Amino acid sequence: MIKRMSAFVGPLLESNDSLLKHSAIIFVCSMIANVLGYFFQLFMGRMLGPEGFGELGALFSIIYLFAALFTTLQTVITNFSSEYKAKKAYGKLHYLFLDFAKKLFLMGIFFVAIFWLFSGFIASYLHLSSRISIILLGVFILVSLIFLLYNGMITGLQRFYTLGSTISLNSFAKLVLGIILVKLGFSVSGAVGAIILATVCMIIILHLGIKDIFKAPKVKTEYFAESIKYMIPVFFATLSISLFSNVDLLLVKHYFPAKDAGFYAGAVLLGKIVLFATAALAAVLFPKVSELAAKKKNTSFLLRNTLGYTLLLCTGVVIFFFFFPKIIVSLLFGSEYKIAHLIAPYALAMSFYSLSNVFINYNLARKEWKFLYALIPLVVLQVIAVSILHSSLTQVVYTVVVLNLLACVSLAAYNFSSLRRFINL
Repeated sequence: MIKRMSAFVGPLLESNDSLLKHSAIIFVCSMIANVLGYFFQLFMGRMLGPEGFGELGALFSIIYLFAALFTTLQTVITNFSSEYKAKKAYGKLHYLFLDFAKKLFLMGIFFVAIFWLFSGFIASYLHLSSRISIILLGVFILVSLIFLLYNGMITGLQRFYTLGSTISLNSFAKLVLGIILVKLGFSVSGAVGAIILATVCMIIILHLGIKDIFKAPKVKTEYFAESIKYMIPVFFATLSISLFSNVDLLLVKHYFPAKDAGFYAGAVLLGKIVLFATAALAAVLFPKVSELAAKKKNTSFLLRNTLGYTLLLCTGVVIFFFFFPKIIVSLLFGSEYKIAHLIAPYALAMSFYSLSNVFINYNLARKEWKFLYALIPLVVLQVIAVSILHSSLTQVVYTVVVLNLLACVSLAAYNFSSLRRFINL
C-alpha cells in the first residue's frame, strides 16, 4: 500500500512541485476554514436553538443557491487574470478589475433591491421571525460579488499565500463576530451580519494583495463576449451541483414546523461532515486532471485514487455515526436535538454525493459537460420527490439517500470508460 502511494505521489512531486506546493497551501487553509466554519454552525446551533438555527439553515440554503453564480463569475475572472498575467498585460488587468467592479456592484445593488422588495414574501414562505435577515442577505450578496472579484483575481495571479490566509481568516472572523453579535441579542440577523462584516474585512486584505496592478495605466480590452461563451456551461454545472445538495433543506423549512426544520438543519450539518472531510480531495483532483488532460495524458488513475480515498473517509464517518449517534448529537448539539436516528442515513446520502462530486470535478477538469444530462433531471426529481414524500423527517432523509445514490450511479455509468481502465492500472 505504502509503495503504491509512493509510486503515485513521487512522479507528481518531481514534475509538478509548484502545483503541489500551492495545492498544499490551499488544502491546509481550507481545512482550517472548514473546521472554523463548522464551529461557527455548532455555536449558532447552540446559541440560537432549534427554531433560530432552522431559520439560519434556510438562509444558508438561499446563499448556497447563489454559489453557482459566484463560482461561475469567479472562474471567468480567474481565467482572464491568468491570461493577462501570462502576457504581462497589467494594463488590461487594471481595466478588467475596474470594469468588472462596476458591473458586479450594479448587479449587487439589483439583488439588494430584489431582496428588500420580496423580503416579506420570502420571510412568510420560510416562516422566518423577521424580514431583516432577508434584507441582510441581499447586502451579503452585494459584498460577496465584490469579494469574488478580488478572490478570482488573486487566484489568477497565483498569489496563493494571500489567498490561503484570507480563506482561514474569513472563517475565524465570522466565528468571533457571530458569537459576539448573537450574544448581544441580534439573533439570526446577528449571525448574517457577522458573515457580512467578515467578508468586508477580507476584501480589505485582498485589496492590499493586488494593489500593485493599479500602478499600470489602463488598457481597454474586449473580453465580455468571450466571457459569456465561457460562462454558460460552467454556470449550469455549478447550479446543478448547488441545487442538488441544498434544495432539500429549503423544502423541509417550507413543509415542516420550525422546530422540526431546526432538527433537520442539525442532521444536515452533522451529515455534511462527510463533505468537509472529502471536499479537499475533489479540489486537489481538479488541477491535477486539468494539467494532465491538457498534455493529452491518461487521467484515470487520478479518478481511481480519489474515489478510493473518498470512499474510505466516507465509510469511516458513516460507521462512526451508525454506532454512536446519540453520543455525537449530545456532544455537538445537546439533548434538545432529537436527530440521532437521522444522522447516519444523511451521512450515507452525503457519501454518495461526495463520490458524485469527485466525478463532477473530474469531468469539469476535462471540459466535458454531457454529465449534466444525467444530473439536471435528478435535481428536478429531488424537488418533486421531497414535495410528495414528506410525511416525516425520516422519509425525507431516505428520499435524499436514494436520489444521491441514483446520481452517483449515473455519473459512474457516464465515466464507465475511465473506470474500465482501472483493471489495467
